[in-house]
Amino acid sequence: MPGGSYFGCRSGLNCSSNPTVNGDNYTRMTNFLSLTLAASFGYVVGELQTVDLRRETKSTIESFLQTLVDQGMIGDVNGGPAFSVQIDKQNNPDARVALGYMQADVQVKYLSVVRYFLVNLEAGQSVTVVVSANPRA
Repeated sequence: MPGGSYFGCRSGLNCSSNPTVNGDNYTRMTNFLSLTLAASFGYVVGELQTVDLRRETKSTIESFLQTLVDQGMIGDVNGGPAFSVQIDKQNNPDARVALGYMQADVQVKYLSVVRYFLVNLEAGQSVTVVVSANPRA
């Protein structure tokens, strides 16, 4: 056993045929985020939609998501942004605002669970070992 002795679920997969969302981690994180956001922003309903309300709501969502980044719960392992929050005139046109809607568009990048670990080994008597500060491509 390369992982050593440990306890874990056998597969950790749900029934989705899409490999990017069929891990139990996807379901758990999606439920956590959606339930937390739903429970945290009920106070917005009944408020006047102002630039300040949009800014404060956006800032609060961003602070929550940044905390998750800082705790290593979400992120982009390759250095891209971990999340995006939009609450502005682009996604809240006048016609929708007039009907009482305020919309937040939130994107979050989950960290993936390693399911496969590949090691490329080049070995033998004729191998030329090159030591470099830059890894091989």
